[in-house]
Amino acid sequence: DRDVTGVQTCALPILRVLNAYSNTKALDAALKQVKTLSPSTSALFFTVDRDAGKLFCLSSVSTDGVTKGLKANEWVGKVAEIIGGKGGGKAESAQASGNKVDALDEAVKVATEFAKLKLV
Repeated sequence: DRDVTGVQTCALPILRVLNAYSNTKALDAALKQVKTLSPSTSALFFTVDRDAGKLFCLSSVSTDGVTKGLKANEWVGKVAEIIGGKGGGKAESAQASGNKVDALDEAVKVATEFAKLKLV
């Protein structure tokens, strides 16, 4: 994308908490939908399954986002540190899970700050 001044821009990322419980396939489908509808948009989705004691995070980063320095594996890595888990993947797509379900708000905050730092 380019704005009228000719400066390269990158769409702001979408960060959302979805009520998918342990259904990570639902998060993956939502990420694919974002990529289809807005290829230049990066996204990171969370879901919590309190009964299972698990928090899941999946991300997809656009080519523009990777070029600007936002890499999905690093993004979820920051989240994994907070949620007491582990994560991995590639620059364009990654996931993490952990057992600190009460750390959701902090994880969202850190993920938001990390994306802003990389995309600004």
